[in-house]
Amino acid sequence: MSNCLYEIPVKVKPKDKDSMPAGYVAAIVNCYVAAVDYTVALRNTVKKLSKDCYIFVGLASEIRQIDPGKWESFVELGWSDLSDYLPSAKDIANMIETGGVMYGPFIGYESED
Repeated sequence: MSNCLYEIPVKVKPKDKDSMPAGYVAAIVNCYVAAVDYTVALRNTVKKLSKDCYIFVGLASEIRQIDPGKWESFVELGWSDLSDYLPSAKDIANMIETGGVMYGPFIGYESED
């Protein structure tokens, strides 16, 4: 079974004070994941976040499947102002072959409210 591409928006907290810039208590980040289905994608996301010193708090919104062949259009339509912070189409194609998790930009905030 081949990998699909998923966008998984998650809320995270730092495991330690060096995981995020000073003053931030949490962040939302879109994770782009190549996996055989969304349950494997979510499990791999949580593992990667933990390995990278983040605590998975929960989903920030729903998981959605993205056509990897339309990655550039996806970025242009929804993330053109942040495209430099997103994986390239080549990175996505490579990830589809090997599996993996890549992060979009982290949007940090200073309070829980």
